[in-house]
Amino acid sequence: MRFSEAWLREWVNPKISRQQLLQQLTMAGLEVDSYETLGHTTEGLIIVKILAVNPHPNADRLQICTVLLQENQTLNIVCGASNVAVGKKAVLAQTGTRLGPKKILIKPSTIRGISSAGMLVSLEELGLTTKTDTNSNNTGILILPENAPVGESFVEYAKLNDTIIEIDLTPNRGDCLSLIGLAREVSALNSLPFAYPHYQAVATTHQQQKTVEVDDPKSCPVYLGCVIKDNDLSAQTPFWMQEKLRRSAIRPISPIVDVTNYVLLELGQPLHAFDLQKLQGNIRVRWAQEAETLVLLDDKNINLKANTLVIADDRGPIALAGIMGGLDTSVCPKTQDIFLECAFFTPTAIAGRARQYGLHTDTSHRFERGVDPELQSRALARALELLCEITKGQAGPIIECKQQKYKPNQVSIELKWTTIEDVLGLKIEPEFIKQKLTLLGNEITEHADGLHVIPPSHRFDLALENDLIEEIARLYGYDRLPSQLPLLQATAPKLPENKLTNSYIKRVMANLGYQEAITYSFIDQDSQTWLSPQMKTLTLKNPISKELSVMRSSLWPGLLKCCLYNKYHQRDKIKLFEIGQVFYFEERELKQSERLSGVRHGWASRESWCQEDRTVDFFDLKGDIEELLEQCGQNCSTTANNINFVAGQHPALHPGQSAQIRKNDIFLGWMGALHPSILKKLGLSGKTFVFELTLDGVRQSNVPVFKGLSRFPEVRRDIAIVLDHTITSDQVAKEAKEIIGDLLKTVTVFDVYKGSGIAKGGKSLALGIRLQSASKTLKEADVNQLMEALVQRLKSRFNAVLRE
Repeated sequence: MRFSEAWLREWVNPKISRQQLLQQLTMAGLEVDSYETLGHTTEGLIIVKILAVNPHPNADRLQICTVLLQENQTLNIVCGASNVAVGKKAVLAQTGTRLGPKKILIKPSTIRGISSAGMLVSLEELGLTTKTDTNSNNTGILILPENAPVGESFVEYAKLNDTIIEIDLTPNRGDCLSLIGLAREVSALNSLPFAYPHYQAVATTHQQQKTVEVDDPKSCPVYLGCVIKDNDLSAQTPFWMQEKLRRSAIRPISPIVDVTNYVLLELGQPLHAFDLQKLQGNIRVRWAQEAETLVLLDDKNINLKANTLVIADDRGPIALAGIMGGLDTSVCPKTQDIFLECAFFTPTAIAGRARQYGLHTDTSHRFERGVDPELQSRALARALELLCEITKGQAGPIIECKQQKYKPNQVSIELKWTTIEDVLGLKIEPEFIKQKLTLLGNEITEHADGLHVIPPSHRFDLALENDLIEEIARLYGYDRLPSQLPLLQATAPKLPENKLTNSYIKRVMANLGYQEAITYSFIDQDSQTWLSPQMKTLTLKNPISKELSVMRSSLWPGLLKCCLYNKYHQRDKIKLFEIGQVFYFEERELKQSERLSGVRHGWASRESWCQEDRTVDFFDLKGDIEELLEQCGQNCSTTANNINFVAGQHPALHPGQSAQIRKNDIFLGWMGALHPSILKKLGLSGKTFVFELTLDGVRQSNVPVFKGLSRFPEVRRDIAIVLDHTITSDQVAKEAKEIIGDLLKTVTVFDVYKGSGIAKGGKSLALGIRLQSASKTLKEADVNQLMEALVQRLKSRFNAVLRE
């Protein structure tokens, strides 16, 4: 919201400095985003009247203007502007004046042999143009109204000692998107009286009107309209109104358009004017039909959607309700008769509609946040008053379509003195509270325990007791509230011994050398398709960008982007992990769950003289996962069979280097090398390994149980067997557990060999088998018997033989 300080002080003028006002607004929650001083030139600008215009004898494009400075005091000014004319009033920068933002010094000069005692200036030279002005609107010098007083300081006349303030409002403060809303806030902050202005109703001078139909009164509970005829085409927008619009970053266009924009800024109520001669038949507020199109004021042709509320006549849509008007029925310089619309559209009917057409207008900005549903009659009266005064138009009867039952309901709130003190931590005088709430427009009734409060219609954000307490805190001053810690009865949460916390898991990952990453829950559609093509995705309706348009069903996309970023920054050993939510559909139901994911890329370890450099491989990642699960209370030994790594196929992983991780035969997650095609799409060179586990499965820990140490020695037997290369060590260990039973401690694979002496398709597996009894010393004969039984079992099950 951009506005002029001088305009605000016309409504309410507290005896505080400019800086104090800016600080006050910011501390009250109306954050001042920026401000700029308008008065670049403070003296030497005088209002003059042009008495004569004569051609320059030595230049075709220059003219000699004789201007009246004061009574009986004239000056000759050489000017090249095309709009100078006898009888017009302009602004003269006298010699010695420092003009505009650049402080250009005006000196006495001789132009082509003619002396010039100053300069007739334009808006641009005064530094009064805004980003909305165009060159075509500002050609030539500034021409002032006929009633501008000759000889008076232009700085005083135009109130150039002004500041343009821009505030950044939160979405719940739509009531402050107007001068009247800001004035109401400033009056409450400074305990100054504030009263709504009363506008005089314009006399009805004709009976022409339009029939209005509202198909959906829930979306448009209030629609007012009025026909204004015989507007003077030669009328000009008053200079004071043009300046107020300009300082609010709105370009003056014509009296009709300027009045609607002025009322928008002053009261916060959008209005729209239709050219009456371009309307066909009745006005109808309805929902659009899919096949309909509309050319907007910005000359953009759009295909309407069925969820869009439109204003239509008998031919079809003529405006997007609460967003923008149509070009075909817009006012133009030849427009004499208009139909002026003033309506209340509910926020739910307008929210998001402008964005779906790539639009954002001052009108949609206000309706999306909520316009006062009781404001329409006042706003229309104000617009008619200004229009009839400026254009001498003739107003007809006001058409009213109101459905009171569909207006937002006014709430009633009980505010207790004790709750205020409990929340804010101090006792505030009841008189202060009553005064401030009243100045904000609330209706209050006092009782023994506190106040009964009915918020005003313009405050959509006041619905709860805490909302009112927030208002009290704002007006009292956040900086005046005491800073003290609340006294609470803290009770430590009771966590089951077998349930681990996220913090513990993060510490384990950090101890394994991983660094935590936190990535967006939104990803791009390509990453989703590449890494989780089997998952049905949830696409956002209004994404921030195309790259953040899909809710992630895996943590891999974000982690791999982090990996790529680190690789670009010459990191040669990357170990990242993340704990976060993923989103997916089960049948038609959207679900979310927490996952633990990790990625490894680059060297397996730091460069060192004592070991050979090598890149990370499948078994490095498998070892990390096993260590993680061991630290989290899982038994990953080959004899326990609690955690199994089972070869599997995942669309994002390399077919020969991927595994499904199962815990007690329940799915826990995936691990493996990324598929080469995906590495190419992501722009990653070199093998990259990833894993993803369900966090609930990792959190669920086995509580340690003490088991006495055996007093008897353990025995180790090493065997080497030759078997088919498809047989895994886990399968061999499982058979060993069945044969040896409780005497088996561990089965360790200490060598795998393929090559000379081994048949094609086979491999040699060297196993270290440790046995121990809790009740006796194992004898050689007993151990040999068990080993023979194991060899026979492996031969029968896997056709395995002892290696010679």
